[in-house]
Amino acid sequence: MPPPGDNAFGVCAGAVKHCDGPNGWLEPDYTAIAGYESSEKAGCDGIDSNCDGSADEAYDQDGDGFYDDANAQCAAFYGPKNLIDCDDDEPDFGKSCVVYVDDSATGLGDGTSWANAITSLSDALKTAKSKYQIWVAAGTYRPDVGVGATAGDRSASFQLLPDVAIYGGFKGDETTIAARDFRVNLTILSGDLLGDDGPSFANMSDNSYHIVKGAKDARLDGVWLRGGNANGNGGALISTGPSMNVTLANCTVTNNVASGHGGAIYQYWSSPPTVVNCRFVGNKASGKGGAIYTDWSSAPNVYGSLFVGNVATTNGGAISATWFSDPGTIVNSSFANNTAPVGGAVNFDSEYQIVNSVLFANGATPIGGGSSTTVSYSSIQGGALGTGNINLSTSPFLDLDGPDNVAGTADDDLHLPAGSSSIDSGSNTLVPSELTLDLDGNPRLKGTVDRGAFEKP
Repeated sequence: MPPPGDNAFGVCAGAVKHCDGPNGWLEPDYTAIAGYESSEKAGCDGIDSNCDGSADEAYDQDGDGFYDDANAQCAAFYGPKNLIDCDDDEPDFGKSCVVYVDDSATGLGDGTSWANAITSLSDALKTAKSKYQIWVAAGTYRPDVGVGATAGDRSASFQLLPDVAIYGGFKGDETTIAARDFRVNLTILSGDLLGDDGPSFANMSDNSYHIVKGAKDARLDGVWLRGGNANGNGGALISTGPSMNVTLANCTVTNNVASGHGGAIYQYWSSPPTVVNCRFVGNKASGKGGAIYTDWSSAPNVYGSLFVGNVATTNGGAISATWFSDPGTIVNSSFANNTAPVGGAVNFDSEYQIVNSVLFANGATPIGGGSSTTVSYSSIQGGALGTGNINLSTSPFLDLDGPDNVAGTADDDLHLPAGSSSIDSGSNTLVPSELTLDLDGNPRLKGTVDRGAFEKP
């Protein structure tokens, strides 16, 4: 018979971490111990103290004075307060809590399962807390939809949250992130509020100013960002303020426009954005950085990504960065058919590195900004000084303008043909740990790494 009120749910009354039972000190699962233990010792003793079926990883994780562990259920988890990580193979914050989003769900709408998914991403962002994950099923999600939202409100955005990751690409029955297929199950965050966008940025006067707003240590993974129309900077994503280090992974960012800088992404006075295995296609800025622009920030780190058909009126057809102190890096990325008067592909005014990448057909001189950019093991039209670079005179890509024979569109095929000099000629030592797969999802390192976003089959 358990002590009344103390051990029934694996927590002790008040702030006591161990219960004083009739015959001595007890763990909350009634295991006898010699005496009161420190919270750190108790949290890592391998005992299932809160009786949830998992050995503990921490104590008082939510800071409420009760003993719980890192495998706590979502309803009881509010962040890693007083955390002890006993197992380095698990995340430092224990089991992440998941909020489910599916615009076709018909259940309770509380976000606790796929069946009871929240139908609005904006509403899910109001539910999530630090260290949560938001899993979003295939569908189109607009920032003007949700409780308290006004339909057609161009100023509405998906406001990201600190330490919260949004994962798209789910069919709606998966139990792990690895089970999703974001290339098939498209999760689209759309700024096209009326659903009437046409080609060449037609019918976009009603579109969102910014589809998404950034936050510290936020992550967007496996989603599309499409149809933002900024009346200034950053049509798809804007981050302004200290430490706004957003990570984009496995995303497609397309058809966004800005009257200022950063047709798709604008980051000011922030930590460096990280881009991994993403596609930027057909974005436009009337200023700098057709796809990405950073200012008074650390420069962006771009890994394994593709940039096609992005346009800037000033400089940096795809990427532009100014006034940064920490150098950024582009690794294993492909640039084609981007245009700007200066730096048709990229433009940097401070120290920057380009590694294992392929740049061709990017209008003006592909790399702008003077001699501050270091290039190595890359294939570039017109060549570049540096170690292991190849001067391209003909297209290195399988089909530069794609089946539609229009350069700068989504069907441009930037895979490397058999026999290309860019195959097996990169530098393995310069590939970052984040880049384990190529843009097709194939292993990145199979012998000597290829150049560009795609590894040979």
